[in-house]
Amino acid sequence: MPRVQPDPQNYEPTPKFALVGRADAGRLLTIMAAGFGTTVIFTRLYLVLTGYPQIGNGTYHIAHALFGGLLLVFASLIMLLYANRGVLTLGAVLAGVGTGLFVDEIGKFITRTNDYFFPLAAPLIYIIFMLVVLVARYAANIRPDNPHEKLLTAIDALPDLVNGNVTREEISELEDLLEESRKHESSAGLAAVLHDYLASHPELTARRLHRRPKILVGLAVAERYLLPKRVVRSLLVAVLFLHVVWSFTRLGLTAAFAAGIGATSLPLRELLDPAAIDSHSTAIAWFGTIAAEAVAVLLYVHALYQLTLRDDWEGIRSAIWATMVSLTAVNALSSYFHQFVTVIAALGEGALLLMLLRYRVRFGPR
Repeated sequence: MPRVQPDPQNYEPTPKFALVGRADAGRLLTIMAAGFGTTVIFTRLYLVLTGYPQIGNGTYHIAHALFGGLLLVFASLIMLLYANRGVLTLGAVLAGVGTGLFVDEIGKFITRTNDYFFPLAAPLIYIIFMLVVLVARYAANIRPDNPHEKLLTAIDALPDLVNGNVTREEISELEDLLEESRKHESSAGLAAVLHDYLASHPELTARRLHRRPKILVGLAVAERYLLPKRVVRSLLVAVLFLHVVWSFTRLGLTAAFAAGIGATSLPLRELLDPAAIDSHSTAIAWFGTIAAEAVAVLLYVHALYQLTLRDDWEGIRSAIWATMVSLTAVNALSSYFHQFVTVIAALGEGALLLMLLRYRVRFGPR
């Protein structure tokens, strides 16, 4: 392909602070979100099981938010110092763990009494976590859409290319990015040089490159033969039915609690976190939870009806929306009352959402 030479008179430099998305931003933010959520869960579980121990003495109390802040600083330092993908992955892990340790103590930051058990803390932690997850999902869909961004994305991959830490698929994507960049006069010269260099140094593309791991190939084959559409669809219907039952049960219990606010005779009252029972915000949280759960229940019932009797894809779409409502609104509000029940529910609904998305990817209309 003939090279396009840049014309200095028509060259328009990109603004210094123009934002160009990283090609692997979705992967890195997903790792951070996983570290964040896992750290909060295990930190709170550890504190409950050990009786909330403290590091310090009569004068000092070293909160775990301090360790979280130090991990965030360390993550920033290594990502600013080094330029290979492994360091970015390590930085994402440390950033997730540090954020989890820091945000876990949000109750102390928003109350005059430094109340770690303040009931509003759990919903705020959950909302922050979901925002990180949503940003990660947004980042996963970012693709370079002009030659300049494609050239910058290709340059960003060069350190791993030199170190041989790339797959054959990534080499192919890199070649495509450079080929597209050569079509624009502002990026043609550098893109052509990089493309020629890649073509003239086959040892870079041959060293330490690997195909798709055999275990992933084996899992894909097993999925294809052991989980055909008929089996997966039946499994989804069963799981959705159980989730409808669970959602109705949770809605009924929430309504029962709301009707008995302040009553000490409710046997189920002991399931609540004590600090959340008589708070001034309790009534708002009760009725907000009821409204959000009712919407989720209606969507789940509609999804189950569509999936069993009418339109598969309308049912899958409705089930995805129902799960998103439950993961975001319902769990954020219900975590005000009991954080660990919410964590269990969120894990189950996260697994359901992955099942729905995988079904759509495998069997959905192209």
